[in-house]
Amino acid sequence: MNYFKSNTAILYSRFPETRVLLEKSKNSGNLEVFVTPSGFISARYRGKTLHSSHNPVREAENLIKNQLKNEMPLCLFYGFGLGYTIEAFLVQFPDTPCAVIEPDTALFLSVLETRDFTVLFSHPMFQLFVDTEPEKIIPYIETTTNGNLQIVKLRSVWENNIDYYEHADAIFRTFLKRRDINQNTLARFGKIWVKNLFSNIEVFISSPGVRHFLGGLQDIPVLVAAGGPSLEEILPILPRLAKRMVIIAVDTTFRILQENGVQPDFVVVSDPQYWNTRHLDGAGNSSSIVISEASTHPRVFRMLKHRTVFFSSFFPFGKYLESITGVKGKLGAGGSVATTAWDFARQLGASAVYMAGLDLGFPQKRTHFRGSYFENAFHFTENRLLPNETLSFSYLHSGGAIKIPSNDGGSVLSDQRMIVYKFWFETQAKLHPSCITYTLSIHGIKIEGMSFLNADSLLSKEDCRAHIDSRIEKLYTKSRAHHTNTDNSLTRHMEILLANLNGLRELARKGISAVQDIEKRLRSNATTEPALRRLDEIDDSIRNFPAKDIASFLIQPLIYKICNVPETDQNKNPLKNSLALYTELEQSAKFHASLIKKSKIAGC
Repeated sequence: MNYFKSNTAILYSRFPETRVLLEKSKNSGNLEVFVTPSGFISARYRGKTLHSSHNPVREAENLIKNQLKNEMPLCLFYGFGLGYTIEAFLVQFPDTPCAVIEPDTALFLSVLETRDFTVLFSHPMFQLFVDTEPEKIIPYIETTTNGNLQIVKLRSVWENNIDYYEHADAIFRTFLKRRDINQNTLARFGKIWVKNLFSNIEVFISSPGVRHFLGGLQDIPVLVAAGGPSLEEILPILPRLAKRMVIIAVDTTFRILQENGVQPDFVVVSDPQYWNTRHLDGAGNSSSIVISEASTHPRVFRMLKHRTVFFSSFFPFGKYLESITGVKGKLGAGGSVATTAWDFARQLGASAVYMAGLDLGFPQKRTHFRGSYFENAFHFTENRLLPNETLSFSYLHSGGAIKIPSNDGGSVLSDQRMIVYKFWFETQAKLHPSCITYTLSIHGIKIEGMSFLNADSLLSKEDCRAHIDSRIEKLYTKSRAHHTNTDNSLTRHMEILLANLNGLRELARKGISAVQDIEKRLRSNATTEPALRRLDEIDDSIRNFPAKDIASFLIQPLIYKICNVPETDQNKNPLKNSLALYTELEQSAKFHASLIKKSKIAGC
């Protein structure tokens, strides 16, 4: 019996993007199907047997039982085969999200004829990626789990597509590493971000959003000045380039551009730390428009007292403020301000984006361009026992220094931190192929999708500075005209938030009490059923409680840690995790409430 019609009907209904892909593909004709002694079919493809020649169903059940003994937040399957493995998985883990990654479209078309997959394709936890670039799978992983993931390889399919799957492995490993870095960063800076958000409330609500600029500079080239050592190579011609294109500086390069006769059109800032604001020392008054996130250190807005435009906050309290002010407009973030600056350039509608100083490495073993705050700080810090060379060596090797191919055909020293940014740019290049991007750094790290271009070649472009200034001024005027003054409603919203945070604290305290009651009952061999029911009721109330997302932001590192601890370790004392979560939630709600009370907002 041929199941192709029924399978594709449900497939196209659940995954409509597969229709165009499969309809333009051809059946391989190389799938040899045969019946096994167990009565179930198996198949051979390109000389390899996809499943057991005796009992493929039992083989799949044993694989899942032996390889996946513990619960996991997400499981990826390398290869669909005849579907037995994924079916066995969903029997054992029906509530766990899972996705099949199958690069061989011809094989998949052949398999659709062999078995009835309508139940599998209809399963709410099942996801399918056919002939999909691994970079485009990252958003699914990102939105499906904040924990780790498990990978199951169908060996025969994996061996026939080894280059694809090894590339996918590298992409997913780098993504998970970046997420680990993000969680560590949150653990380190979470409270600083939140404090900054409260300090910046007044400037945030009084400033327009970046969404009014997006698409507003179509057909105009944009140069982004990042802070790598190679930036100084183009400084001599930068004033002439500034007549021909929009100039976006990041915080680390803003002052050096001014000192070389260039007033950037935009300066992108997003760092919460005080020391990063020192890059702006002496910058003075400027016509540049500040593009910022709400958790930026407040000293930035005291120093750059001119036009500020915000993009949407990454954090729950910032999003709460946007429910009052209106959405500011999203910009991407890959862990570096240069990634946000590039995404801003992309969303402006630039005809092309030119990245200057984007080395993502240490050409000639240098860490910063000459005159940068950090380079000067090295000189201030050095002494007879700790010379500049020792400080530089320590910085270079603290992130696990390795050699990476560079744009000049050789190699450049880089580290794991920089490789995460490289991955981000390469992923964005594939997600946004219409944004043509060039790097002007010949000695910088080679980034797929970002060709090298000699900066001198850009001098042949037409002088359009007057046109650029006019367009930007109109965009800023438009953004101000569409901005709504929300001062009158802010106090009321803060009072509501304060009440909700206090209510959440009370629920967390009840959770702590319930856990302690259960522990006491366990020690005395008394029944725990009433206390467990009370705990379930508390959990339901917390899940549906206003301000939950705001208060739970600071406990994400703990949740991430719990999700990534082996289940056997968790089960040694499962109540310990619950007690830690309630305690952290109570402390976070208390911390947020204290900031509201300390703020200058009347009525709080």
